[in-house]
Amino acid sequence: MSVAQVEAFLTKAEADPVLKAQLQAVETHAEVVPIAEAAGFAISVDDMIRYQASQSELLHWSVWEQLGVID
Repeated sequence: MSVAQVEAFLTKAEADPVLKAQLQAVETHAEVVPIAEAAGFAISVDDMIRYQASQSELLHWSVWEQLGVID
């Protein structure tokens, strides 16, 4: 599990309308984990938090907003 897996998952989700729709329906980071696992990615809530912390504030919110994970 790693930040690299989160980045790869987000890249796939941006290009996959079905995956993107699934993510738009979640309300918590914990709900993202099984979606990522079903798509072949091994990520944890901690990985997502580390990923978010590693990004600039603008990019952080932009990516998750585009995926519908946050408003």
